Amino acid sequence: MAVRKQYQVNINHTLCKKCGICYWICPTKTITKGELGRPQIIDQKTCIGCLMCENACP
Repeated sequence: MAVRKQYQVNINHTLCKKCGICYWICPTKTITKGELGRPQIIDQKTCIGCLMCENACP
């Protein structure tokens, strides 16, 4: 049985522009729009480590 690797999503709210790209592009919807328009992690376990959020972030 293969062990699934865990990924850790970290959001730097100091640098965040609240543009929403990260939660719109996330294929597993691990990131969602949170309080005051800031991205929020729903469940770390759903992250597949694709880095789409990181690569799209301005």
